[in-house]
Amino acid sequence: MTKTLLVTAIVVVVGGLDFLASSAQSGAPPTVFTEAQAAAGRASYESVCVNCHTYALTGRKGEPGELPAISSLAENFQKGIQQAGGRIPPLAGEAFIKRWGARTTQALSTRIMVAIGGFPPAGLDDNTANNMAAYFLQVSGARAGTQELGTAGTTEVLIREATASDAVAR
Repeated sequence: MTKTLLVTAIVVVVGGLDFLASSAQSGAPPTVFTEAQAAAGRASYESVCVNCHTYALTGRKGEPGELPAISSLAENFQKGIQQAGGRIPPLAGEAFIKRWGARTTQALSTRIMVAIGGFPPAGLDDNTANNMAAYFLQVSGARAGTQELGTAGTTEVLIREATASDAVAR
Protein backbone atom coordinates (compact mmCIF):
# COMPACT_ATOMS: atom_id res chain seq x y z
CA MET A 1 0.00 0.00 0.00
CA THR A 2 2.78 2.41 0.94
CA LYS A 3 4.60 1.54 -2.25
CA THR A 4 1.47 2.26 -4.32
CA LEU A 5 0.98 5.62 -2.60
CA LEU A 6 4.62 6.52 -3.20
CA VAL A 7 4.39 5.64 -6.90
CA THR A 8 1.13 7.59 -7.19
CA ALA A 9 2.70 10.61 -5.50
CA ILE A 10 5.69 10.50 -7.84
CA VAL A 11 3.42 10.29 -10.90
CA VAL A 12 1.39 13.27 -9.67
CA VAL A 13 4.50 15.36 -8.96
CA VAL A 14 6.17 14.52 -12.29
CA GLY A 15 2.93 15.11 -14.15
CA GLY A 16 2.48 18.44 -12.40
CA LEU A 17 6.01 19.52 -13.23
CA ASP A 18 5.48 18.55 -16.86
CA PHE A 19 2.24 20.56 -16.91
CA LEU A 20 3.98 23.60 -15.41
CA ALA A 21 6.81 23.37 -17.92
CA SER A 22 4.45 23.12 -20.88
CA SER A 23 2.36 26.01 -19.52
CA ALA A 24 5.44 28.18 -19.22
CA GLN A 25 6.48 27.30 -22.76
CA SER A 26 3.08 28.09 -24.22
CA GLY A 27 3.18 31.50 -22.55
CA ALA A 28 6.55 32.32 -24.07
CA PRO A 29 6.56 35.18 -26.54
CA PRO A 30 6.68 34.19 -30.20
CA THR A 31 10.07 34.19 -31.88
CA VAL A 32 9.88 36.07 -35.16
CA PHE A 33 13.48 36.49 -36.31
CA THR A 34 16.77 34.64 -36.39
CA GLU A 35 20.05 35.50 -34.67
CA ALA A 36 21.63 35.95 -38.13
CA GLN A 37 18.97 38.52 -39.05
CA ALA A 38 19.58 40.50 -35.87
CA ALA A 39 23.35 40.43 -36.48
CA ALA A 40 22.89 41.66 -40.04
CA GLY A 41 20.48 44.31 -38.78
CA ARG A 42 23.02 45.50 -36.24
CA ALA A 43 25.67 45.84 -38.95
CA SER A 44 23.27 47.87 -41.11
CA TYR A 45 22.27 50.03 -38.14
CA GLU A 46 25.86 50.71 -37.14
CA SER A 47 26.79 51.71 -40.70
CA VAL A 48 24.57 54.80 -40.69
CA CYS A 49 21.56 54.89 -38.32
CA VAL A 50 23.74 55.13 -35.22
CA ASN A 51 24.56 58.70 -36.22
CA CYS A 52 21.09 59.96 -35.40
CA HIS A 53 19.57 57.26 -33.19
CA THR A 54 22.73 56.81 -31.03
CA TYR A 55 24.74 53.72 -30.12
CA ALA A 56 22.15 52.52 -27.59
CA LEU A 57 19.21 53.00 -30.02
CA THR A 58 17.72 55.46 -27.53
CA GLY A 59 17.31 58.28 -30.05
CA ARG A 60 18.02 61.88 -29.20
CA LYS A 61 16.25 64.26 -26.88
CA GLY A 62 18.24 67.32 -27.89
CA GLU A 63 20.28 67.22 -24.68
CA PRO A 64 23.98 68.03 -24.36
CA GLY A 65 26.33 65.08 -24.19
CA GLU A 66 24.42 62.75 -26.50
CA LEU A 67 26.77 60.49 -28.45
CA PRO A 68 27.87 60.57 -31.08
CA ALA A 69 28.18 64.33 -30.72
CA ILE A 70 26.21 66.15 -33.40
CA SER A 71 29.26 68.27 -34.23
CA SER A 72 31.18 65.08 -35.14
CA LEU A 73 28.63 64.04 -37.76
CA ALA A 74 28.56 64.74 -41.48
CA GLU A 75 26.69 67.88 -42.46
CA ASN A 76 23.65 66.03 -43.83
CA PHE A 77 23.16 64.25 -40.48
CA GLN A 78 23.62 67.47 -38.52
CA LYS A 79 21.03 69.17 -40.71
CA GLY A 80 18.55 66.30 -40.34
CA ILE A 81 18.88 66.31 -36.55
CA GLN A 82 18.52 70.10 -36.40
CA GLN A 83 15.43 69.97 -38.64
CA ALA A 84 13.92 67.47 -36.21
CA GLY A 85 14.50 69.91 -33.35
CA GLY A 86 17.22 67.65 -31.96
CA ARG A 87 14.67 64.94 -31.23
CA ILE A 88 15.13 61.58 -32.90
CA PRO A 89 12.84 58.72 -31.83
CA PRO A 90 14.23 55.67 -30.01
CA LEU A 91 14.40 52.33 -31.83
CA ALA A 92 14.45 50.11 -28.75
CA GLY A 93 13.42 50.06 -25.12
CA GLU A 94 10.37 51.19 -23.20
CA ALA A 95 9.65 54.37 -25.19
CA PHE A 96 9.93 52.40 -28.44
CA ILE A 97 7.53 49.74 -27.12
CA LYS A 98 5.05 52.40 -26.02
CA ARG A 99 5.12 53.89 -29.50
CA TRP A 100 5.24 50.67 -31.54
CA GLY A 101 3.86 47.97 -29.24
CA ALA A 102 0.40 47.81 -30.81
CA ARG A 103 1.79 47.67 -34.34
CA THR A 104 2.96 44.62 -36.24
CA THR A 105 6.45 43.54 -37.16
CA GLN A 106 5.47 44.11 -40.79
CA ALA A 107 4.50 47.72 -40.05
CA LEU A 108 7.88 48.24 -38.39
CA SER A 109 9.77 46.79 -41.36
CA THR A 110 7.75 48.95 -43.75
CA ARG A 111 8.50 52.08 -41.72
CA ILE A 112 12.20 51.23 -41.60
CA MET A 113 12.30 50.87 -45.39
CA VAL A 114 10.82 54.35 -45.79
CA ALA A 115 13.14 55.88 -43.18
CA ILE A 116 16.35 54.44 -44.60
CA GLY A 117 15.53 55.77 -48.06
CA GLY A 118 17.23 59.07 -47.22
CA PHE A 119 20.15 57.47 -45.40
CA PRO A 120 20.69 54.01 -46.90
CA PRO A 121 22.85 51.69 -44.79
CA ALA A 122 25.77 49.76 -46.22
CA GLY A 123 24.72 46.64 -48.10
CA LEU A 124 21.11 47.77 -48.60
CA ASP A 125 19.03 44.94 -50.09
CA ASP A 126 15.54 43.45 -49.92
CA ASN A 127 16.23 41.99 -46.45
CA THR A 128 17.70 45.08 -44.79
CA ALA A 129 14.47 46.41 -43.25
CA ASN A 130 13.53 43.02 -41.78
CA ASN A 131 17.06 42.54 -40.47
CA MET A 132 17.04 45.96 -38.81
CA ALA A 133 13.61 45.29 -37.31
CA ALA A 134 15.00 42.01 -35.93
CA TYR A 135 17.87 43.92 -34.30
CA PHE A 136 15.51 46.50 -32.76
CA LEU A 137 13.30 43.73 -31.40
CA GLN A 138 16.31 41.89 -29.97
CA VAL A 139 17.59 45.00 -28.20
CA SER A 140 14.07 45.47 -26.83
CA GLY A 141 14.09 42.00 -25.28
CA ALA A 142 12.75 39.69 -27.97
CA ARG A 143 14.35 36.28 -28.38
CA ALA A 144 15.73 34.95 -31.64
CA GLY A 145 14.31 31.73 -33.02
CA THR A 146 14.50 29.64 -36.15
CA GLN A 147 11.97 31.44 -38.31
CA GLU A 148 13.05 34.52 -40.26
CA LEU A 149 11.18 37.80 -39.94
CA GLY A 150 9.24 38.32 -43.13
CA THR A 151 8.17 34.69 -43.50
CA ALA A 152 4.64 33.40 -42.93
CA GLY A 153 3.56 33.72 -39.33
CA THR A 154 6.06 36.42 -38.39
CA THR A 155 4.69 39.55 -40.04
CA GLU A 156 1.45 39.98 -38.11
CA VAL A 157 2.92 39.58 -34.62
CA LEU A 158 2.49 42.66 -32.45
CA ILE A 159 5.74 44.26 -31.28
CA ARG A 160 4.71 44.03 -27.62
CA GLU A 161 3.99 40.30 -28.03
CA ALA A 162 7.40 39.60 -29.57
CA THR A 163 9.18 41.53 -26.84
CA ALA A 164 6.92 40.21 -24.04
CA SER A 165 6.39 43.79 -22.96
CA ASP A 166 3.54 44.93 -20.77
CA ALA A 167 4.18 48.53 -21.82
CA VAL A 168 1.00 50.30 -22.84
CA ALA A 169 1.19 51.13 -26.54
CA ARG A 170 -1.07 54.07 -27.22
